[in-house]
Amino acid sequence: QTLMGYKKIKLSNSWFDPTFLKELLATKIYQRYLPTYETNLLKVNTQGNYTGLYLNQEAINKQFLEKHFSEKDGAFFKCDPIDMLIYSPNLEFLGTDSSLYYNSYELKSDHGWSSLVNLIDVLNNAPSDIESVLNVDRVLWAFALNQAICNYDTYNGYYVHNYYMYLSENGLWQMIPWDLDNSF
Repeated sequence: QTLMGYKKIKLSNSWFDPTFLKELLATKIYQRYLPTYETNLLKVNTQGNYTGLYLNQEAINKQFLEKHFSEKDGAFFKCDPIDMLIYSPNLEFLGTDSSLYYNSYELKSDHGWSSLVNLIDVLNNAPSDIESVLNVDRVLWAFALNQAICNYDTYNGYYVHNYYMYLSENGLWQMIPWDLDNSF
């Protein structure tokens, strides 16, 4: 089933945000510069009874990739570790064995570990080649936006997590923002 063309609904209680506006406003700003998920507010009723106000977040999945990149088959990772105190998706080179990265990155596609390790290797060991593996312009926009709206719960913030990486057909990794509830 779908609802308004979407296969998945994600409701958020806007953790630590009594205004319910932080993530909503942050996504509207990011959408001007980067592929970013949609958000809206929903008044939820359950069996005829008012349940509450929730923030609806578009899932970052194959449907999202198709919408923003006109493709969905590239390597795709959620960069949110199993345990943030022990593991970090900080793109630090740990070696060529892909199993060294399993606790920091979640594979969301059918393949991609060797491509991710290659990206991390280039970033750390051959930075002059960075533009051959990464959409640098979009990453710089993400970094600038994170600072401008005080989103420190992301790659270039205090806690390194809450982003996705997608390898598009042009061979460049794309950074996709996610979980903007700690903005502002």
